[in-house]
Amino acid sequence: MICILTENELARNHGTGAQILQMVEGSAFHHFHWHIGHGRKSEVRESLLLDDWRLPNVFGLGGIVRRLRRFTGLTWWRGTQVNTSLFRSYLRLHGLKFNVAYVVVGRESDAARALSIVKTLRVPYVLHMMDIMESDGLKKETMPAIGELLAGASKVISLLPSITREMQKFISAPIQEIPIGQKITSWTAREFSHDQPIRLAMVGRPYAAGCELLADAWETVKRSQRKIELVYYGAQYKDMSRKLKQVCHNGGYFSDDEAYRKILAEAHLAFLSGPNANDMFGKWSFPSRTVDYLMAGLPILACVANGSSTEEILRPISPEGVAFTRNGPEICDAINRFTADKQSWLAASRAVRSFAERTMSLDTVRKRVLDALDAAARKPVTRIGGTESITSAVVT
Repeated sequence: MICILTENELARNHGTGAQILQMVEGSAFHHFHWHIGHGRKSEVRESLLLDDWRLPNVFGLGGIVRRLRRFTGLTWWRGTQVNTSLFRSYLRLHGLKFNVAYVVVGRESDAARALSIVKTLRVPYVLHMMDIMESDGLKKETMPAIGELLAGASKVISLLPSITREMQKFISAPIQEIPIGQKITSWTAREFSHDQPIRLAMVGRPYAAGCELLADAWETVKRSQRKIELVYYGAQYKDMSRKLKQVCHNGGYFSDDEAYRKILAEAHLAFLSGPNANDMFGKWSFPSRTVDYLMAGLPILACVANGSSTEEILRPISPEGVAFTRNGPEICDAINRFTADKQSWLAASRAVRSFAERTMSLDTVRKRVLDALDAAARKPVTRIGGTESITSAVVT
């Protein structure tokens, strides 16, 4: 059985959670996390929130219960260290025995929590860094938990070359680069006809600067096109700028994956709204919903920063299927170029779909991750979080 350790819940309304759910589908696992990142519970029963403070303060009772738990020692955490006694009691109560852990973290504080859990479990683990949530990157002198977690991992996986470069500050061992995976869907976009509007789709997190840029350019876009409409699909329409909401239809959130793929394939183009500044979101992250665009065969208008990870990943299919648009005129030019005629649109659509099938097929990605977990589980446990160990690899 796999023990999954992440900061946040497993849910399909955000990238990392959705990716992990797809990765371990059909596998026996139990998941532990210590934050709610998107306001929702995990979407699987095999998940536990290790949070000492998320209690309703009805008539002040929540505060009393919290103080009692702290006084009696019945808290999950002591700082960033898991309460070993309470955690092991939970494992025994539920009959949980693990032979490998799958750790997905992106900041020092989360690495410290994950490290304390794998030391308690005493099982080999795979460290998969899908993102870095430290504004200045990874620093060896100030991030001992990340260093120890990297040193003790049986396998280390990186999502992006930029993340790999940060991890190499700590270790010289091989690092596998495994991209985001997505199912090869049968739902793919069809070319537009001149009697219907061109549909420009947005999904995922609406980064503010990219949204403002599109909103400012929208009147010019409309003048350059006979018919065009902008539609957002997802759970974060409320986070969109007021100005863009005025011109963007809310297509709603689809919890059913097949329905979502089908509706997305009814669009003709896609807008990737950032991050357009080379901050931590630009340097070390790749908006996971971008793969949805690619699999749907949607040519992409990418408002991303120069030198960002997203630009690095999409560069091989630019300008054929991706246009990097960083101002209003570039947005208009890209739309006009992709929709100039049927052949232009078809060539762009085939380029992005082919790229996704070659590099981001979920079957291939899942196999690589599960193979890494399987290989780790077969190794004798000699190091836990960088520390020598002779303990059995099974929790009893």
